[in-house]
Formats: sequence, structure tokens, C-alpha cells
Amino acid sequence: MTSIVKRVRHGLVPWLLGRMWRTGVHLDQPVAMTDRVFTVANGITVFRLLALPLFVYLAVVRKEWLAAVALFGLLAFLDTMDGYVARRFNQVTKLGSTLDPPWHPSATVCSTACSSST
Repeated sequence: MTSIVKRVRHGLVPWLLGRMWRTGVHLDQPVAMTDRVFTVANGITVFRLLALPLFVYLAVVRKEWLAAVALFGLLAFLDTMDGYVARRFNQVTKLGSTLDPPWHPSATVCSTACSSST
């Protein structure tokens, strides 16, 4: 079954054959994880973590829904850009791999809590 999915996916999007999505990095190329702290990808991740309370403040306290939704959309876009930058420019770090995964459930909980607080 998985070979059918691979054939369809790679048949529809032939430039993905053997590459990570939109990064141009080959799948068999090892990802070198570094101990660096100050990278662009880590800066994006820290910004996303710090902006999540601002989203909750805008949605719950100020009731500025348009601004809150725009901020959440920006944070979701930055989540994609964070992974792209880390892989494309070899900025995969231990700190980034530790900070990035907790953002996803935190964002889900915050957005659900804010939408149900109306």
C-alpha cells in the first residue's frame, strides 16, 4: 500500500522524488545536528513561543479576534518557515529540536481554549 502512495505522490510531484519537501535536501543526506544556540531557525522558534501568550491576550482579554487570527496565521506560517530554514541552511540544533515540538500542542490548546471562551 505504501508503494502505491509513493508512486502516486512522486508521479504527481516528480521534483519531490528523493527530496524533503521544498528544501532541496536529499532524503538520504544525513542531517547534522549541532550545539549552536543562536541561529535564525531558533530565533523563529523562540519568537513563536513568546508570541503565543500575546495571541491568548488578544483573543481572551481584548476580544480583538481579527488581530488574534492574523497573529495565529503568522505563527503557523513561521512554523513552516522554521523547519524550512533549519533544514535548508543546515541549522538543525538540539535546542530547536527540543523547543519546536511543544509549540504544536500548546498552540492547539490555546486556540481551542480561546475559541471556546467567547
